[in-house]
Amino acid sequence: MARLSEEFICYLMQPPVDDRMAVRAVLWPVHVWQVYGPDVSGKSTNVFERSLLSLLSMRTGKRLDTARIAELAQWHGLEPEMVTYIIEQQLEPKGWVDPKTGWLTEDGHKALQEDLPGSNSLRTGYVFQDAFDGGLLPRYSNDLKVVEPSVSSDTSLEFAFSKASNWKWKPTLIREKHEPVTPSKADLRHVMEATHQAQRNAWMMGDLDDFDSFRQLDALRLSDKESFPAFLWVWVYTGSGLEHVWAAADPFGLHADVQWMREKVEGACRSVPKLSRNIMRMIGVDEHDEFSSLRDALAAREEQARLEVLTEYNQADQVDGLIGLLHGWTNRKLEIETSEFTDRFHDYRDLITQSSSLIEHCVRYCLGRFPLNNPQIIPRNCRSVDLQRLITDAMPSLSKEQWQEVTKVKPSTVYSAAVYKKGSFRRCLAACLLSMPDYPNHPIRGFVEAEQLFLDAYRLSHWRDDSAHGDTQFNVSKSMSLEAASTTASFLKIFFKGLPNGQKEKSE
Repeated sequence: MARLSEEFICYLMQPPVDDRMAVRAVLWPVHVWQVYGPDVSGKSTNVFERSLLSLLSMRTGKRLDTARIAELAQWHGLEPEMVTYIIEQQLEPKGWVDPKTGWLTEDGHKALQEDLPGSNSLRTGYVFQDAFDGGLLPRYSNDLKVVEPSVSSDTSLEFAFSKASNWKWKPTLIREKHEPVTPSKADLRHVMEATHQAQRNAWMMGDLDDFDSFRQLDALRLSDKESFPAFLWVWVYTGSGLEHVWAAADPFGLHADVQWMREKVEGACRSVPKLSRNIMRMIGVDEHDEFSSLRDALAAREEQARLEVLTEYNQADQVDGLIGLLHGWTNRKLEIETSEFTDRFHDYRDLITQSSSLIEHCVRYCLGRFPLNNPQIIPRNCRSVDLQRLITDAMPSLSKEQWQEVTKVKPSTVYSAAVYKKGSFRRCLAACLLSMPDYPNHPIRGFVEAEQLFLDAYRLSHWRDDSAHGDTQFNVSKSMSLEAASTTASFLKIFFKGLPNGQKEKSE
């Protein structure tokens, strides 16, 4: 078992799915290096926040009335509404500006000082060397979230994360194979770049509320301390809606499904039979079946899923990742349709989430395959009125209700979606609408022209937000989940009908 001196680090104490039988916990061996790096806790300021804090720190005796807002807006070349938004939605919630006086609080002065160029804004952080394969994990963290086992002996480890439940997690412990190797400066920069990109992706997908680009990628440096051994908690799970039969969550909580961790776990299965057996049982493969390895079992499962999907959607293999999503969605839909129960609320939320995610996946595919050729048409400080004008010019046939839905998205995120081909359904669809003049046979043009379906898809995206974020005020039902699935089925019919013409146009 683990040595008593080793620590157990867990950044994600809640498994990605509720079904405990569909989850396995793994303790991954790491060597932890202490470093000095930037604060990535989300409390740093962006350029507009920093500038506003600087001006507000000069007490003029004026309160934040209309005249003061207009004055600040003129200084920054922004609309007064944008200044009001930054103050009310960003500075005040962070506790940096007093909403009554409009003056900086003590925390506001501290944030401003810590973010000034040349200030000592570095803090202690950590990077992690994989003690199983020797490489550095692509993540940097400001802190260590250490957990203690409820039972620790020479033969077993048990963890209890919830006082409201008697459930005990018994993770599979992976033994270390590699000694610590001091990371180079290039290694540390790669870690920071990977963390930066992962946070950006999470923000663009709507999984992070705040995102601030690192301004000090080269600032990371090792402390004088030696590394120390630890185990990092990793969730491995299965469920509907996954691209593969099983997935591994980001141990640092940025994404529910990351390929790099999945590949590490899959590699360990070849030399750790216990881990392989646990995952096979998790996905419903009996260890006495004819499969000689987890890889063989997964290959057979994925081929079976592929054939089942292609029977109904024969073009699904033309869109990367779509087959796995369709397989999970059709299975979940069938379960709910044929169930006599009307209280499977978790399943209803799941079907709503999967239904919207399928549409999002197809829209994101279209944005990558049929991109906006000139993203610069979106102004640097794009406002809602600018986005409305651009979309109306690109798609004059949109109804008032349609463009009202489209322009509810934050304008700056549409530019990011257009450039990076990533983002939520609403962001990517707005970018697709701007690109449509370049593609007369765009695969989702028929969807856009079907006004009611278009609005239903937007409604579904709002349902998905409420379902995925666990809004207790959002009441789901069997009929609602099947209505969500019906919306997606109608979308898929139009999408697959338009796909051949769009691809033909693209290849000409």
